Amino acid sequence: TANTITGGTFVAAAIIPLVWVIRPLALLFPLIFLYGAAITLCFVLSEYWINSATPQKRRGFVMGLYATMLSIGFALGPGIIVVLGFTTIKPFIVGAVLFALAGLPARMARHLSPDFSGETRHKFLPFIFAVPAATLGVFVFAMAETSGFTFLPLWGQNLAFTPLVVPLLASAMTLGNVLFQIPLGLLADRFDKRIILLLCGVIGCAGMVAAWAVADSPIVLMAVLCVWGGVTGGLYTVGLAHLASRFSGSALASANAAFIFCYATGMLIGPLAVGDSLVRWPIAGFPLVLGIVFGAYVLVAAWRIAVSRNVPS
Repeated sequence: TANTITGGTFVAAAIIPLVWVIRPLALLFPLIFLYGAAITLCFVLSEYWINSATPQKRRGFVMGLYATMLSIGFALGPGIIVVLGFTTIKPFIVGAVLFALAGLPARMARHLSPDFSGETRHKFLPFIFAVPAATLGVFVFAMAETSGFTFLPLWGQNLAFTPLVVPLLASAMTLGNVLFQIPLGLLADRFDKRIILLLCGVIGCAGMVAAWAVADSPIVLMAVLCVWGGVTGGLYTVGLAHLASRFSGSALASANAAFIFCYATGMLIGPLAVGDSLVRWPIAGFPLVLGIVFGAYVLVAAWRIAVSRNVPS
């Protein structure tokens, strides 16, 4: 596990500067595809490692801490571009160095990494349907998160907000993601994780209704987006902890792969659906699509809880 993570970070580090050097799209696309594969492998295995190494009673807190650091990284990454710009290779070198440094802790802890090479291998696709509260939840969250980063500024322009306010909408969502993950993880350690996931979905749906209702007030809207972004981020944090409460060993590794697959699929579908809705309905399109998606998730999560409680022990 550790060697694979280290190798993935070094591959990503080697590719990043090449993106600046290589200009033909025919060569650039496969290179970026390889970069995406490398960092996805790191995601799957690092989350499996964290989940498998964490005591059950503290797993929610640890995953909350992990998700907080992940959100901080997402927030700081664009800052490199703001400071160094895109006109030189400098930001690419900085990114490569950061990836290389990220692989060192895994290399140093290689003797502590889990080894499931001798266990039964599992296909990851069945795990998508084995824990829909987690996999569908992270799919919906990815739709919301990616659409927020991509289209909240455009939605702000459609709402006739000033250029100073427009970028703050996505910043408010990101701030909520940073602030809420550890508290949600602590709640997941004390209560049924499926209930926490259901409540995250409910607030995701209600948040979009509230966002549409207060869209004429930038300050109130940013407050709503902060809470909405933070609580819906719990679908990722608590979803990971929920996986580890159900599976272990190689089965947990396959479940993590299914989890990341659903996250990546949501990242693809979300901007397509929300972008199309904003073309059709410039004011209502963003909250409409995401509100419906969160509402559908709430129905599935509630159904799963009801079914599990009706199954005789």
